[in-house]
Amino acid sequence: MKNATTSAMTYTQFALALGKSDRLTREASEPFRAEYSALPSAEAKAEYKANWIAAYLQGNLEYSEADAVATVEKSRWEAAPGKRRSAKSYRTDEEQMSYARGRQQFKYHVEETSEKAKGQRQGSADPVASFVKSSVKSLSGLTKTQQRKALARLAEELGL
Repeated sequence: MKNATTSAMTYTQFALALGKSDRLTREASEPFRAEYSALPSAEAKAEYKANWIAAYLQGNLEYSEADAVATVEKSRWEAAPGKRRSAKSYRTDEEQMSYARGRQQFKYHVEETSEKAKGQRQGSADPVASFVKSSVKSLSGLTKTQQRKALARLAEELGL
């Protein structure tokens, strides 16, 4: 299976090159981690992240800057039946996969490491805050209906 490719490169050689590339780009991203960490507000950080993802989409999808920015601003989800939303207001599957990868790259190269360096991701001494943070993170990938059902079930389980 080692030569299961049509190119002159084997998959292990490709994986080696990819690993080297990841290491080198992570090392090269150090100034961006410092820059991101120094941003004064959550709004500034959100804008920095959106600009990063838009630039990633430009390179990954070969989009113009305007198309990449428009893609970042689109919704992830198609409107539910009966809702009025233009087909142009949500990302295609290809755009969503690229958007998610850009978000992952941002987290890998900039966000996660800068927050760890500042000690923000080391865990909270407050167990309630930790629970709330992890719960919000879990709910963020769900639709509004799914979120309501999950919260109703949680309230039921807690006897609230």
